[in-house]
Amino acid sequence: MQSKKRIKMKQIIFAIVVLLAIASCGNGQAKKAEQGETVKETSDIENVIDQGMASSDTIKNKPAKLQSSKEETEEDKERKLNIKRARTAFKNGVEYSKRGEMEKAKEAFKTVLEYDPENDKACSNLGNIFYGMGQKDIALSYYEDAVRFNPEDSASMVGAGLILFEKKDYDGALQYYNKAIKIAPRYALAFYNRGTLLGFQNNYGGALTDMNRAIDIDPNNSKYYMNRGLANHYLKRPQQACDDWEKAANMGNVEAKKALGLYCQKIEK
Repeated sequence: MQSKKRIKMKQIIFAIVVLLAIASCGNGQAKKAEQGETVKETSDIENVIDQGMASSDTIKNKPAKLQSSKEETEEDKERKLNIKRARTAFKNGVEYSKRGEMEKAKEAFKTVLEYDPENDKACSNLGNIFYGMGQKDIALSYYEDAVRFNPEDSASMVGAGLILFEKKDYDGALQYYNKAIKIAPRYALAFYNRGTLLGFQNNYGGALTDMNRAIDIDPNNSKYYMNRGLANHYLKRPQQACDDWEKAANMGNVEAKKALGLYCQKIEK
């Protein structure tokens, strides 16, 4: 019976991290986390599309500054045209995403990369889109490119970490989560995902520490209480586990309600 319960708890904790997916993986949201603002969670891919625009500084291999408008070369004209094309394609990708037209959004962001091959925001958005489409290997390659082009992109690090976690590459996932937390020490989702990973590795003390941190940053997320309850459960702290599950259940978390029914009926208040 205990073995079945343990398997059930493992299934619950895994389901939670998958539900989060890359919910808060927009670069803008990661930046808010770094600044101490609450990161909102969403399951809609269009809500995590980065609103940034390609700028002239992102176009690589550009020639020296123009000497004057009269001396503008054909190379200069082509560069300026590519900048405009990249900006237009990026704007189109954002608009398509808002409307839920993800195939068109995908093609628009790919077009950005044709004119600006090292545009990290386009790569991050493509990672989000391909993840939402279930093509996780492709998503991972775009997240990795985004991080390569922008080593400060903590959101793409969390996205890459999640995919590696799902592939059971726990060491690789942990490396990405650690980097994301170092760059954005108030990124609640990074702590949550790392804590979930530590729970899978039976490091329940580490999981509890990370869930505490996630809740400190964002106290309104029921999933954080749900998984902290799991950590407390495995640490043999039944009262604390049930308190967390009760709080999560009161916030509408279905899995927490199940956990209450399974483990907390005999706990006296």
